[in-house]
Amino acid sequence: MTNLYLENNEDDSIDWTEGWNGTLTNTYISHTIVGFSTAFEGDKVNGNPQFINVTAISTVGGTALQFKKQSGGTITNIWLEGYDTNIDMKDGGAVSNVQIDGADASITKAYKTGTKVDVSSWTWKN
Repeated sequence: MTNLYLENNEDDSIDWTEGWNGTLTNTYISHTIVGFSTAFEGDKVNGNPQFINVTAISTVGGTALQFKKQSGGTITNIWLEGYDTNIDMKDGGAVSNVQIDGADASITKAYKTGTKVDVSSWTWKN
């Protein structure tokens, strides 16, 4: 999928399980309502899905990327802003399951690498 815009999902904005291995390109996630779950939640087997050009912005804190069990993925060009927790390896999975810009994820890094996704250039459908 390409050019995915998600705003104020009350559960996980992008949620996968059972070894999903798809690709998302140009994803913009916005959280402005308290009580959402996460921007990403991966669960169970690591099918290594690919995420290219991701922007997730919160004005209300919360958790950006959460990985359960052994889940993970490969992320290229990510911008996280306003979250209390950027990466949560909920069940003690290895951070090496999550590759960000060619390196193991870090639970302490800010992740404002690269550039924000520019949704103003997208063609919108009503």
